[in-house]
Amino acid sequence: MDTTIQLIYCDGKSRWRNTIAAQQQYLAGTRHGDTVYRQPLYFIDQNWKKPNFISYAKFIEKYKPTMASVIDITDNATLLESLAWAEAIAPFVDYIILIPKISVYIPAQLYGKEVVLGYSVPTKYGGTYIDDKYFDKHKVHLLGGSPHVQLGYRGRFNIFSVDVNYHGMMATKFRHYWTNGSRKWIKGDTAEQCFTQSSINIRNEWYGISNTL
Repeated sequence: MDTTIQLIYCDGKSRWRNTIAAQQQYLAGTRHGDTVYRQPLYFIDQNWKKPNFISYAKFIEKYKPTMASVIDITDNATLLESLAWAEAIAPFVDYIILIPKISVYIPAQLYGKEVVLGYSVPTKYGGTYIDDKYFDKHKVHLLGGSPHVQLGYRGRFNIFSVDVNYHGMMATKFRHYWTNGSRKWIKGDTAEQCFTQSSINIRNEWYGISNTL
């Protein structure tokens, strides 16, 4: 059983989902600007829609997560900006997540902290479209995507951590839960029941535990 991959439930919108996620042994995460329902925070994600360098640096200093992301690297200008963000948060984290959308050299360490490369699983909101070989020498953090799509990256990358929250939307909005046997969404009863069952099934699939639901 491989339990070395860090499964993170990143949600700053719902207290009850965070409570269940904690019960199911998911690490705590949130996005900058959202409510912090659980501490200690393992992961903080920058708000890619409304990035704010000064506010984000203060947020990281306050909560001191194990790992945190910086803005996406899409060109030379954002490369320099992301490095500035990384330098600012480095004293307060153990790992810095850089999110390259272009092929640029990124060292294994920055400012005394290990670098993890964020891979944005392609969705309608965007994604990472760099050759897999680019990620060979780094640990990888998966951002976004549904459970079965995220699981498809096992073996492709050296996955260190996964941002798992798609099943929160499916439970709350549609009352569906994810099954690790058929890898399908099945209609359930309450949002709480669906979210709990998805959380169990996703965790068991990542960690190689047999499950029948």
